[in-house]
Amino acid sequence: VCIRTGMTRKTREAFLEGYQSLNKLTEIEINNLQFFVKIAHIWSWAIHVEGLKNYDYSRLDHHYFTQRLQKLKFLVSHEWQLF
Repeated sequence: VCIRTGMTRKTREAFLEGYQSLNKLTEIEINNLQFFVKIAHIWSWAIHVEGLKNYDYSRLDHHYFTQRLQKLKFLVSHEWQLF
C-alpha cells in the first residue's frame, strides 16, 4: 500500500514507531520487513488475478501487469528502502 499511495519514508517510520509502542517486533521481524513488503505486493497481485475467476475485471490489462512488474522491480532494487 505504501508504494501505491506514495507514503513517505517519514510516515512509514512514524507508523512503525507507533506500532512498536503497542506491540514490539523482534529483531528478526524488523530485519525482514523489507522482504515482507515484496511478498505483500505479490500476494495483492495474486488476489486480483484470482478474482478473474469470479468477475470480469477489465482493469487487469497489459497496463496493469506492466505497472505491477515495474513496482516489483523497484521493490527489489537497491534504491528502495522501507526504513
